[in-house]
Formats: sequence, C-alpha cells, structure tokens
Amino acid sequence: MQKTGVKMPNIQLNSGVFGWMMLISLFSCTKENTPEKPLLPDPTDESRYDFINQEEVFGFYNQSRYSYCPSLVKELDGNVHLFFCGNPEQLVMVDHIYHIQIHPDGTQTLPESVVQPGPSGSWDDHHICDPSVIGGSFRMGGNTYKYAMFYLTNQYDVYYNEVGVAFSNDLSAGQWVKYPQQLLKKTWAHEGDEQLPNGGKSWGVGQPSAVSLDQKGEVLLTYTVGDKNGTRIEWVRLNLTDMDTYEPIPSTRMVDNGLVNIDYTGRDYTCNSDFAIDPEE
Repeated sequence: MQKTGVKMPNIQLNSGVFGWMMLISLFSCTKENTPEKPLLPDPTDESRYDFINQEEVFGFYNQSRYSYCPSLVKELDGNVHLFFCGNPEQLVMVDHIYHIQIHPDGTQTLPESVVQPGPSGSWDDHHICDPSVIGGSFRMGGNTYKYAMFYLTNQYDVYYNEVGVAFSNDLSAGQWVKYPQQLLKKTWAHEGDEQLPNGGKSWGVGQPSAVSLDQKGEVLLTYTVGDKNGTRIEWVRLNLTDMDTYEPIPSTRMVDNGLVNIDYTGRDYTCNSDFAIDPEE
C-alpha cells in the first residue's frame, strides 16, 4: 500500500488478449531569452458519471478494515480469483494479501490471507499489498510454478517500499511461496531512508503491474518510483524463468511528457498505474 494514500483498483488477467495503453507525448516550445513554459492543452469539458446497480464484490463489510487494490484472474471455466489488500485486525493498518474465489453462479468463498509480512527484522516485515497476478512458468528452488504474484512490501522501521514476488501452482492456494529477496530494491545505495530537501523521505518503489509476454517467464513489469529525482513510472523487461539465477537489470523511465495537473496550470507526473499490451502488435 502507499504510505501516503490509497491505491485505486487494478485488474489483471493471467492470459488472453491485452489492450495496449499508451502515453502520448507533447512537446513545449519556447522563444529565445524567455522563460520556458509548458505547452498545455485546453481543459476538456467536464464529464459526469453515474454509477448504477452497484454491488459489493469483496471486502470486510461493517468492519474497520481495509479491502482494496484488487487483481483479478478469470479462468476458462468462469471461476474468478480475486486478490486484494486487507488488514487482518480491525484498526491495525498492517496489510496482508487476501484471496476470494467467485464461482460462475455468483457465490464466493470467504476472504483468506495467502501472503503475509515476513518475520520481525526482515525486509518485508510490515506491509504486503498491491498484488498483480499473472500466469507463466517460473522455476525456484527446484520447483516450477504456474503463477506469479508481484506486490509492494516494506520494513517496519523505514519509510520506503520495495517490490517482492511469490509463486504458486494453484490460484486457490492457502499460501504462496515467496522469493526470499527483493525483486526490485530502492533506488539509492545507502542503508535506511533517503532524506528529501523538503524534510520528507523518499517513497521507494512499489505498486507493480505485471504482464506476461510469452506465457512463460518473460514479464513486462511497470511500477511507481518516488525518490530525490521525483515521482514517476518505470518499466523493465524481466526473465523470471529461473529465479535461482535472477539478477536485477536497469529499468527505463516511462514517457510522461504532456501530462498536466488538474487545474491545467503546469506539468504533472504519473504513478500508481496499470498497464496491458496487445501481443499481436
């Protein structure tokens, strides 16, 4: 979860056809010897959206507990597996990842915690949240797994977040098997938090969105970064076929030219986003 806000829902399918979400870049022009100003589009007309026939799909109703940030996998037989963030104890904001199964007839199982924080003192001993689940083929510790779950996690005594991954051969499994180390680490080398000039601390990396590129071990992973260089989305193409030999590789900043703030008075940034691709393109 974000330590400064709540993530909007993300939906993932483990296989099938994906639509590609693209960012269009706009470029600003300036006259010589004049201050640079961003070229901003005209504000769009305000739209109104009405939500009707709303239904409660998942959560802890009438309780002081979070239930948010779902990742959904629909099987060919119509069964839906929904993974989401939630805190097991009321009013104690320590997240686990929960699973429910929604059957074709509309009935569903009770929420079950399937990924939890690690033991005290470990790199993931506080929050486990923001799941993104895909299918593929992933080897780790002599076993081959069908599914991978990417998630945000953090340590109790620091501010920053990092990204982990866990595996399973059953979407209904009561426990997923964690990769023991960070899949994506914070962007600075020194131990502890990174201090910002404004007195704050860097957010780290998190909010992963995963897409399987080959239904095996090739994964396109996008995620939010917050550090002294600002807030942004970065992406990386990973080979997770054999986790026993996994080595992190450099990521690329996603283009965000042309994004404007809500008042159309200046540039904005993107974060907390979900992506999909069209494999035919």
